[in-house]
Amino acid sequence: MVFDNLFIVLQVLLSRVNLFSSKDLSSSANSSLQMYRKTAEAVMCGLIPKSPTATSSGTDGGLIWVSEWNALQHPVAAAFLAVIYSDYMLSSRTARISCDGHSYKPSDLRKVPLSQADYVLGNNPMKMSFLVGYGDNYPQYVHHISDVFSCRSAAADQLLNISETDQFSCRSAAADQQLNRLETDQFSYRSAEADQQLN
Repeated sequence: MVFDNLFIVLQVLLSRVNLFSSKDLSSSANSSLQMYRKTAEAVMCGLIPKSPTATSSGTDGGLIWVSEWNALQHPVAAAFLAVIYSDYMLSSRTARISCDGHSYKPSDLRKVPLSQADYVLGNNPMKMSFLVGYGDNYPQYVHHISDVFSCRSAAADQLLNISETDQFSCRSAAADQQLNRLETDQFSYRSAEADQQLN
């Protein structure tokens, strides 16, 4: 779930029309929009950890993962959509969503982004912030997904204040989102030379 694939974003946006304007729509239009809302709510139910339909795609420490090669943008995007949908619920005075017979309030959805942000900022089994520069323990050799050019030029070295003797790899200079996830919430950082699935 990321904005590279707008399918779920579209579901959430169209559910907004159903939540706010259902009285002004024809029954056929409202019925169609209701399907989008049901899909969006199914996704929201998958994000709530205590829901019977909660996704099993995540780490034991609580980070949401969609597939092995995900970047942190996926759980962050999912968390953002949970905030948006909870806002829609509050604004439309929709008290609850039903997840396989269990009801959840907007406040339950709001816990999702908080848990994901806390995890990314260091409340995880490694006690490591994945936001470079935040906290006392953050990745030192990291790779940014858009860092695909060679930056070992004199201008780049001068800009980054790097001397010839510094150990430096362009691919390990910015902010990491390419993590090699292990099932135990332990992450390892791959060198650019060994990485066969960059970007």
